[in-house]
Amino acid sequence: MKRITLQPQPISKGLLEHLEDKGLIQMFRPTELTLNPPAGTNVGESLYESDEKYGPHKLIAVGINNHNVALGLHPDNEEFLLPYYDSSVKPVYLVISYLSEEEIRAKDRENSLSAEDFVCLSLYPAPRGAEMFTVLGGTVHCEVTKPGEGEIGCFFVTESRDLPLISVDLEKTMIDVEQ
Repeated sequence: MKRITLQPQPISKGLLEHLEDKGLIQMFRPTELTLNPPAGTNVGESLYESDEKYGPHKLIAVGINNHNVALGLHPDNEEFLLPYYDSSVKPVYLVISYLSEEEIRAKDRENSLSAEDFVCLSLYPAPRGAEMFTVLGGTVHCEVTKPGEGEIGCFFVTESRDLPLISVDLEKTMIDVEQ
């Protein structure tokens, strides 16, 4: 039997671009719209969707250019993939509630929500080991940035193709991120 011995090559952007040119891989790249979301908006655009016969799934690029906290949840999981960005891009904050949707709504009605019910993660720069994670279904969260101009640092999310976003509107509480 013939034996072929392969020499490992260090991974590099150039090598990945070569494989992409050959139609073998797809690199994670933000779209033009996610790099330039209109002020006051967050944009997510599909980069691919799996064939239905293999189960519905998609990868999206996400650009955040909204500073108003608008909580929501998905009924199923989503994975966050964070490229490395330094302080040259606008910060992205992931606001996560420690409470369930029902608990948040009840505490909002009682006017008893507090900062201790939330954590606000500054996503950039993400240290090694923290650049990929799953937000579990039912977790109340949202992504925001600071107001004003600046370069957008997009990130990527994988999730079920038809995953809905359920808004968790607060009647008595407004949440801000300190700038």
